[in-house]
Amino acid sequence: MNKEDDSSKHNQWAVKEKAKDLLKTGKKKIEDIDLNPIWKKTKEELQSAAKVIGKGTEKAAEKTVSFGKKAGFQSQVYVNQLKRQKGFVELGERIYDLMRHNSPALVLDDTKALKMIKKIMETDKETQGLKKKVKSSKK
Repeated sequence: MNKEDDSSKHNQWAVKEKAKDLLKTGKKKIEDIDLNPIWKKTKEELQSAAKVIGKGTEKAAEKTVSFGKKAGFQSQVYVNQLKRQKGFVELGERIYDLMRHNSPALVLDDTKALKMIKKIMETDKETQGLKKKVKSSKK
């Protein structure tokens, strides 16, 4: 054998021994690490994330209720508009009947026509109140 071969084997042996020592010290260092603070921090961060998600869920629920109220008001506005249209149709029919029969009664003297006009005006007033509620629920 030559000296280079001996030296090479010795170097290989030294490298193997050094690697074994490094593995032993690395394993020891890992065993010495206290994992409790890491898990504690992880748990705290997960709890924090859960709180944020909870707040987001609450806000979404509030928005849903708000949109529901708004939709309810808008639905009532639509129903009132239909009532108003119906009132105008009935009023128009009444006026048409008065005119067709050449009734001497003026429209303003006709109590039935006056009641219809009053009903339409009440519906208009109610609709305006609902529209205000819709606007205030947007905030």
